[in-house]
Amino acid sequence: MSNSLDLWRRAAAWLCSIATVAMTIIAVVLQLRSPSGSSWEGGTNYLTLIHPIISVVIGAVIIVRKGNHLVGWLFCLSGLGWSLSHLAFSYSANLSRPGQLPWESQILWSSSWVALLAFGLAPVLILHVFPNGRSSSARWKAIFAAALGAVALGTIGTALAPGHMEDLPGIDNPYALEGAAGQVMQVLRELSWPLLLLSAAAGVWSVRVRARQGTSEERQQIKWILLAGMITVGFVLVWGVMETLGNTALVESINGLFVPLIPIAVGIAILKHRLYDIDLLINRTLVYASLSAILGGFYLGAVVLFQGLLAPLTAKSDLAIAASTLAVAALFGPLRTQVQRFIDRRFYRSRYDAAETLRVFSARLRDQVDLSSLSEELIGVVGATMQPVHASLWVRTPTGEATR
Repeated sequence: MSNSLDLWRRAAAWLCSIATVAMTIIAVVLQLRSPSGSSWEGGTNYLTLIHPIISVVIGAVIIVRKGNHLVGWLFCLSGLGWSLSHLAFSYSANLSRPGQLPWESQILWSSSWVALLAFGLAPVLILHVFPNGRSSSARWKAIFAAALGAVALGTIGTALAPGHMEDLPGIDNPYALEGAAGQVMQVLRELSWPLLLLSAAAGVWSVRVRARQGTSEERQQIKWILLAGMITVGFVLVWGVMETLGNTALVESINGLFVPLIPIAVGIAILKHRLYDIDLLINRTLVYASLSAILGGFYLGAVVLFQGLLAPLTAKSDLAIAASTLAVAALFGPLRTQVQRFIDRRFYRSRYDAAETLRVFSARLRDQVDLSSLSEELIGVVGATMQPVHASLWVRTPTGEATR
């Protein structure tokens, strides 16, 4: 019986994947046939379509590898919902007059609430049950139930509220409730996003509690989602700055690459594939993000400075740009070393102390000739860097005997 149920679960997971891929392909075809041509939400960003496919495939793999894992099902349903949202958007792009296409009202109606549901499933609810698919305690189980209720009520309110549909001004909701029930749905729709954000905040706090109280393996898993979240938040901040400056073409063209980072990180963490590589990735991310910010600021300052100095000699800025580029190239190596040392000293103190201990020991090794003193120092270095429970050194003498 259990084998048959497991087979049905796997089949359902892969059917979600197939349906998601099929709806994504149809969405692309419809968008290419639309009067707006190949545009996608105002830009040429078909990379956005990668997100639901990655989410549903990762969810299916988690279900196949880990059994009836709740995170896997949340990813499958969320990916399915996002692909349906993209399909509805492409479908609406082909409408030039009402009644032109079949199932018009139903598809447009689904587009008004399915994106909200998809976002509520992943990442909001996933944060509450990451990484083992269960709440950490009875209290957090009640909080998860409240978050699930918030997602459900917000979705129902958006789907049944009277008036114009979300993101479709001028088109009334064909399934709106009237009277007192409609007013209740209107209130739920207005509260939908605040409730989702509150649920997401509770999920983040749940992850924080797990990081403090969980096992060392759970902390490693949490580091993966933390890294993906940091990169995503950084990209959002850059997007906000670029939008303020009125130049969002670049970030809009690559935002589809950043959206799937959290599903990928969650998949790696749950499947435990190269789980302990996260420390190296975080270290490199900190180093090169800091290095990029410093060199970027230096480059802009150098261009302005050289342009001011060279303005009396030449009207062109090519020389200033070339000089700034050479200066940045010359600074890259030494600055990277200094940034690496600072980050190791600040965030990886134990590893930094171990490296310093080995460096000092190597310097003293050149001047040390007494074997017994050298042995004692070597044992001390091993104890300071590797911190074993017990350490001993065996040395083979010229006669072939081993001494301790």
